[in-house]
Amino acid sequence: MDVIYTCEVDIEDALFKISFDEGFYSSPSKPVLLHNHNAYEVHIIEHGEFIFDINSMQVTVSDGDCCVIKPNTYHSKGNTKSDNARKYCFKFEYFTNTNNSFDKSRKTNKFDFLRMSEDVFVSGNCSKSINILKDIKSEMDDLYIGYQTNLKNLSSLLLIDILRGMCCKKISDNNYKHSNLEDSRHAVIDSFFAINYMNDVYATDLADLLSISIRQLSRIMYKYYGLTFKDKLAQIRIFAAKDLLKDKKMTISRIAEAVGYNNTKYFTDAFKKATGETPLQYRNNFS
Repeated sequence: MDVIYTCEVDIEDALFKISFDEGFYSSPSKPVLLHNHNAYEVHIIEHGEFIFDINSMQVTVSDGDCCVIKPNTYHSKGNTKSDNARKYCFKFEYFTNTNNSFDKSRKTNKFDFLRMSEDVFVSGNCSKSINILKDIKSEMDDLYIGYQTNLKNLSSLLLIDILRGMCCKKISDNNYKHSNLEDSRHAVIDSFFAINYMNDVYATDLADLLSISIRQLSRIMYKYYGLTFKDKLAQIRIFAAKDLLKDKKMTISRIAEAVGYNNTKYFTDAFKKATGETPLQYRNNFS
């Protein structure tokens, strides 16, 4: 298929090349024959169910799932079980960023988790990525002024969300090992808050992810942050809210919702407790 958009994005110390082709947003069609390529191929399911054959292993993905197929892996797509199934697809490559050019001989260590031992990575709960992809599709369809800039920014956000999800799950599944258990747990906790701060999450969710008890989690939270789970979650949410408050086009209620508060008054009280100012007072500092 012809490529309809491609861009290069710097993330940390790596350079990523992202590309979207004509099959970027697709519905059920005839099966795709066995093939491979030298890039990571990402499929994110918006509706329905899709069946892939990946190195003779059948993989079924459905609503909200993300499927990442590693480079040079033979795969094909079979029929779906529903006519209204829809999915997004894009590819990416990553390289060490050397003088703003691709150095294919040496890849950065920070993203070693991408050197998957498995042929495919699958995770669920990709609603954030789906919303970003909807915005990308809208920009591609409308081609309004500045769409190229918006596409690059949205592509960066999309890739970061995918990478965070992969890193967090790889560590929690023990498929990617840090040399130190403390580093591993710390990375999982940081990723958990970064990915989930805007959702309704609880200490039990993180404890289950780490396969430890609530009591153990409490000790670890105090050791790493000097905070309880609830206080750490509030800290991350307030930090995110401070950044959003700089955009005066966003209402206080919309910001509250974006950082995980369903009640604007509760958000205002939490923000004032943390900063000594209401959200509106904090925003006025930037006028």
